[in-house]
Amino acid sequence: MQKRLEDAKALFYSWRLVEAYNILRRYFDRLPFSQEAEHAQYIGMFVRVLAELGKKHELTFYMNELEKLCKSNHSPNLEFQLAVVYYYSNRNEEARAIFEDLIRNPVAAEFKVKSKMLLADYYQNKGDISACRQLIFSIDKQEDPSLNLLVEIWKAIVLRDESKLDEAEKIIEGLLGQIDARRDWYSYFSAKCVLANLFIKKGDITAASRLIREIRVLFEGRHFKAVQTQLEHMEKFIQEKQCQSVIFYEYRKNRCIIYCADKRLEFLSGTPTEKLLLLLAKNKIIDKDDIVRSLYSRPYVPERDDKLIYYHIHSLRKQLQIIGVLPSALHSERDGYRLEPKVEMVGGANENNA
Repeated sequence: MQKRLEDAKALFYSWRLVEAYNILRRYFDRLPFSQEAEHAQYIGMFVRVLAELGKKHELTFYMNELEKLCKSNHSPNLEFQLAVVYYYSNRNEEARAIFEDLIRNPVAAEFKVKSKMLLADYYQNKGDISACRQLIFSIDKQEDPSLNLLVEIWKAIVLRDESKLDEAEKIIEGLLGQIDARRDWYSYFSAKCVLANLFIKKGDITAASRLIREIRVLFEGRHFKAVQTQLEHMEKFIQEKQCQSVIFYEYRKNRCIIYCADKRLEFLSGTPTEKLLLLLAKNKIIDKDDIVRSLYSRPYVPERDDKLIYYHIHSLRKQLQIIGVLPSALHSERDGYRLEPKVEMVGGANENNA
């Protein structure tokens, strides 16, 4: 059986999750009847396969079985498996308590390293960088090369969160030179995600966006649900960061160009879009009277103008969305509207509208 499990491991790392699942599923179905050391050795891989394939009901099934087994047998082997399944089922506090017990348990030495890494993930999500550092940097070099890769990736994460960005990037760039994505997608994906987050932290949104697009292409057509969820989360975060960045405005011979990060939009001068952007460039918050005077050169009349104002604001949001600015970046405030990104002029504005 050990050879079949190693086959499953090779299939997992080489993108062939369904084939790995077929082997691991048959093996873990034996868990309630025949508990073996290999169950704990491969549980992390198995639950990751279940997560990627979207088999949440199976994860719940094994969690229930492990809870039953742990009631009568408090072995480190079973407790580690239960903690891993708890963690992937978002029962984080229960998982944390078990992992901490395993680290302190002298007869659970074989589970210490993996417990420390999962605890590091727990504390990193809590924002406790100090606890995360203490756990990761206490791990000695391991015999398993794939485990050493993950430890190094975690060291880069710690350094990134400590704002030691150059040190973190050096580690990741070095690792990416060693990892063959065709043979170890998991480490490759993890390292690329850390690098994308490093770019975000450095303020290089363009590089981060480009990197995430490259990862998307790599996983295109593959059914990796957890990977897709993580990429979507990062893309949303980037969009939110873009909302806090700068929109550049440039006037060129009766045409205007606006751009944010690596996206741009060109339109005719004198349009409501241009007038509102110029108004927002001068004032972070614009009220309804400002809008009507800018667009129609007259005072604001509520019963006449509210629908018109809403139409123009809605239209501007749609235009800004083309350059990657979320609609929520232009939001209502008191009796007017606020635009979160700053609008900066490049080479001067249209004098007729300035």
